[in-house]
Amino acid sequence: MGNLDFLEISRNFKSYYQTLRDVHYYLTNDSEVKQEELEAVSKLLSKLIYGFIRIKGISFREMDREQFEQEFNLFHQDFLNIIQKSGENNVEFDQFT
Repeated sequence: MGNLDFLEISRNFKSYYQTLRDVHYYLTNDSEVKQEELEAVSKLLSKLIYGFIRIKGISFREMDREQFEQEFNLFHQDFLNIIQKSGENNVEFDQFT
């Protein structure tokens, strides 16, 4: 699969993704952290990362609602799942993008 060349990578995007990976790497086996807490943090970070995704200069949050509904809404949950699972499975940022 080729790179998503239209996807713009910001410093925040990369930083939040690294944080998601770190959360899972360092806290998965921490006895003081409950599984449901880890899942909640993972979902929250995934949603924040999703908000940083910019396509042709426009984030999903800034996108015209009609354009988002027509072009991307169908894949909304898939995007969130990909972000979350990639972080949980310690996928390198370059491979993720």
